[in-house]
Amino acid sequence: MRRCLGLIAPFAVGTIDQVVLATQPSRHWTLRLLGLATKTVIIDEAHAYELYQQGLLEATLQWLADAGASAVILSATLPATARTALTNAWCAGHRVQPQDTEQTGPITIVDGQGTITRTRPEEKPPKLRTHIDFQPDPGTPRLAEQLLNEARGAGITVVLRNRVDAATDLHTTLISLAADHGWQPEEIVLLHGRTLPRFRLPVEEHLKRTLGPGAERHYPNPERPSRLLVIATQVVEQSLDIDFDRIYTDLAPIDLLIQRRGRVHRHTVNAPFRPMWAHKPRMTILIQPGPDGLPLVEPPSREDGRPAGNLDGYIYAPYTLASTWHTLHQRLRADDTIRITTPTHTTALIEAVYGTRQNAQGPLGQLLDRTWKSWRSALESEESQYAARAFTPFTRRGKPTDVRALASGNSHGDGDDGGLTGIKAVSRLGDPSIEAIALYQQSNGRLTYDPAGIHQADLSRHTADTPARRQQQKNLLLNTLAIPSHWFTGKRALPQPEEWPGNRAPALKKAHTALFDPANGTCISGPLGLTLSPSTGLSRRP
Repeated sequence: MRRCLGLIAPFAVGTIDQVVLATQPSRHWTLRLLGLATKTVIIDEAHAYELYQQGLLEATLQWLADAGASAVILSATLPATARTALTNAWCAGHRVQPQDTEQTGPITIVDGQGTITRTRPEEKPPKLRTHIDFQPDPGTPRLAEQLLNEARGAGITVVLRNRVDAATDLHTTLISLAADHGWQPEEIVLLHGRTLPRFRLPVEEHLKRTLGPGAERHYPNPERPSRLLVIATQVVEQSLDIDFDRIYTDLAPIDLLIQRRGRVHRHTVNAPFRPMWAHKPRMTILIQPGPDGLPLVEPPSREDGRPAGNLDGYIYAPYTLASTWHTLHQRLRADDTIRITTPTHTTALIEAVYGTRQNAQGPLGQLLDRTWKSWRSALESEESQYAARAFTPFTRRGKPTDVRALASGNSHGDGDDGGLTGIKAVSRLGDPSIEAIALYQQSNGRLTYDPAGIHQADLSRHTADTPARRQQQKNLLLNTLAIPSHWFTGKRALPQPEEWPGNRAPALKKAHTALFDPANGTCISGPLGLTLSPSTGLSRRP
């Protein structure tokens, strides 16, 4: 089924990509808009989208408002500027001016006349107090020793790393040291997005079953273990209703730190049973020490005289990292800890980082100034790109958009697929990942979904929508890899997908296929140079 047809169903679940593609010229964009216009559209975790996507979302909201649809935007950490922009977009679609009633509350309601009502739920959310401290990252071996010793007797700890490589490196080191510290390998769990869904989803289900609230929410979960170490990336900070006793995290933007904090001491029913050393909710932020007592937040750059740097600066804007550190550091107490209470302090913390530019003296001021200019330049680039790509139902003067502006053709592609560079509809910036179906080739030539060879791959052609075809599509999705596009450039470049051997199986004719050796996980056909492990995921051979 074409991706655009999924939104026509009475009930549909998808990613933000499907929504923001509905406001860009592409083949069948009207089908996407038609499907959205007849629904109540719910956008979750709205703070997690890049500015480019937020701009496209604003354009889509205008179309939805004009079509008479409803929209629900969910986020506990959305900056005020983003809330205002979404509100203005909704009102623009109704061709009305926002009318603020000056009410307060975490829930904002905007009707078709532009009236803004703010309210709060009858039951007040619990206040979550957190003790935060900064710790220089001691390096993988010493950090692993610290984690194993701290929870030796009992305790459930999560370590949130910003990069997959850092997470897998820490996990590998922990496994190698486990026996010497009295730990079993199954007590150390790795979770990240570069693992095949077939192997990652059971891990997520295991964590939800053992660390979730359990069937009886007013009683402790009987399956909760006495100790566990979970090494994860950002996949654990959202959507998973799981509860840890202790959290370590790499330095990240303040809104994400608040989201991550929500995974520690999450279920109060577990409070009496936490180990004494973790009876208070504590979050340790690991920083990369830099000169002048400041954290390293910028990536390496020999051109700028920075041979050493923080690779996390490629993931998050260095200004938001520096501003977050500065905002929290200003709250430092005499005992070198920071106390915050959510949601009481949430808005003030977020606005301090994302609102007016922060100022300081000396080296910190120079760091904030330098990274602010770089951040603003990147944001301006994103703004210009979504302004050039998105079309709205009305012009700034309130006139309907000319029908000629809505035309699309083969040059635009289907959205992220095909089309001419610079013209095709794009749901997110950056280099897109290359998707490939991963299969294991057994010694007898048989292709299977798993290395053990238990589940033979059904690669025949199913012409009708039958249970067999639906099961085949599910299995292929569970075995779909997303290979980072930058792995196809540089010194260790993988062969381009056009160079991979084709597969004659009917189900694989239009798909990139990677075949792996079930014994050691090395790629034997397709993107040679990859290794796929059920536990540690996808990696490039050095």
